Amino acid sequence: MRTIGENATLSIDKLTDTAQAVARQGRDMADTAIQQARETAADMSYTMMKYTKKNPGKALLIAAASGALLAALVVGLTPSRD
Repeated sequence: MRTIGENATLSIDKLTDTAQAVARQGRDMADTAIQQARETAADMSYTMMKYTKKNPGKALLIAAASGALLAALVVGLTPSRD
């Protein structure tokens, strides 16, 4: 017959094993997501460089328009000092 202390120890061991397995699974999922994000960023960077080399004029216009939009947003969201 097991004592209450032995049963508690077994329960704590099972709980610890389960918590470690869940933590390991979470870490693996996070590592996978990070790797996918890195690969996507690398693909996007390559695609942008390829497009810029093929269409430098359009790329320059897109960059200028993006900068103007960003500047307008900053000015619009900045509170006035009046």
